Amino acid sequence: MLVKRVETPILFAIASCGTAMNLWIQNLDYVYFLYGLAFIFLAVVCLAHRHRAPSGFSCCWLGIFAAVHGLNEWLDMAALAVKPSAAFDGLRLIILTASFLTLLEFGRRHLRIRQSAQPGLWIYAPFLLLFTAGVWRHGWLESGFVWARLCMGLPAGLLAAWGLRAMAEQATAKARRAWLTAAAAMFVYALLTGLVVPAHHVLPSFWPADTRWMDWFGVPPPVFRMFAAMLIAGGVLWPMTCIGKSGWGVIWPT
Repeated sequence: MLVKRVETPILFAIASCGTAMNLWIQNLDYVYFLYGLAFIFLAVVCLAHRHRAPSGFSCCWLGIFAAVHGLNEWLDMAALAVKPSAAFDGLRLIILTASFLTLLEFGRRHLRIRQSAQPGLWIYAPFLLLFTAGVWRHGWLESGFVWARLCMGLPAGLLAAWGLRAMAEQATAKARRAWLTAAAAMFVYALLTGLVVPAHHVLPSFWPADTRWMDWFGVPPPVFRMFAAMLIAGGVLWPMTCIGKSGWGVIWPT
């Protein structure tokens, strides 16, 4: 009788974890929809307020990234329902790569905030060379999603987080928390999207691929990316939409 009392909570916890995992997997289309919607929302905010953006903030490039990446997530949602095809997967890979390039440009432009001059377009060269070498050796569609995330998604996200962090240093106290939230969320997003990649034989056995991530946490990686995207959108939304509103004063120093 005592054994049953000890085992029952453990078995219940295991069953609950399995139920939660199945719940996320069964509703992954909703996750992708909200995931993409968060980035589309960020794109609307950035592009609508581009003329009121603080000096030095590359609002358009962040908005373009958000729009393209939001579209990519909705294509991932569609991929759950449509029949797999090389043409559709190729389109998804092109849009994913394009979104990372726009985010890399956003980060590149923001390096000038902390330095006397921003790096030139040569900064693209090492990332594009690594990506090209990877897909050349291991196949375009077979490994393209892995190399796009590793070679471009990771550095682009880290540079973007650095740029948002630099904007926080110039903001007033009221807006600094929002920019820091966006920077921290972008940093987490860079790790989640750049390191947690589709499983592939080119990766070492210890790599946190999406299948291993599921074994560790029991929740698909897109769920964590979705929440990070929401925090990025919220962190940028607050100071951008409060500029000049009565009661808040000037959110950005003149």
